[in-house]
Amino acid sequence: MNYFTMLGLSEQEARERFWLIDTKVRVADRHADETDKQGLITHSRPDVVAGKLASHKKYFIRNDTTTEFGSLAEVIEHVKPTALVGLSTTFGAFPEPVVRRMAALNTTPIIFPLSNPTSKCELSFSDALNWTDGKVLFASGSPYPSIEHKGAMREPGQGNNFLVFPGIGFGALACGAKKVTDQMITASALGLSESLTKEEKEAGLLYPRLERIREVSASVAARVVKAAQEGQVDTVSKLRGLSEWFVLL
Repeated sequence: MNYFTMLGLSEQEARERFWLIDTKVRVADRHADETDKQGLITHSRPDVVAGKLASHKKYFIRNDTTTEFGSLAEVIEHVKPTALVGLSTTFGAFPEPVVRRMAALNTTPIIFPLSNPTSKCELSFSDALNWTDGKVLFASGSPYPSIEHKGAMREPGQGNNFLVFPGIGFGALACGAKKVTDQMITASALGLSESLTKEEKEAGLLYPRLERIREVSASVAARVVKAAQEGQVDTVSKLRGLSEWFVLL
């Protein structure tokens, strides 16, 4: 969200780029016992109308459709998304037809099954490669081993917060931040993306390798310090006005 607003989108425009789907919700039907439902969260969905939607989901209620989409496949056909992110803790929540459709819609489909551990991961790395003909940009919450695919070794990404947490903490402490802002968190992600070496990019990696975590953390910390300064939440004045590379030293 914050990154989209940094690009110039309004908060509403940024929010409209996210389509939130429940794995399961419980809905009380006056004509029947409690029944299981699932699908896109819209303003007309029974549990939303009844005021029973969990509070953390309300921000992403869709108000632009009255159609009920009961499955992930239906939502994908409607939205034509570029990215699929899994937080369901449901193994196999991204089935083969859905993954193949993502590959048909996108030159390089972004699929991040982030649920931990791998026993609850929405999609395995091997299936992601096979069902997208190797086109997928993949990151999971728990690590998967590298796989040989069509004569080349493919290394999966691990979208885990351990790649940024040291840098966030280091940066916040270094500049004496009064609080950690959303802008500082976004800056940590940008610092991480900028930390990839030429070799890592050529290997198709989405994240730097773990053995470089100290170097990466320093880069992340520098971006966090700068964001804290720009947000005027820093208290260590001697770091102000210095280049990011000087801060690293």
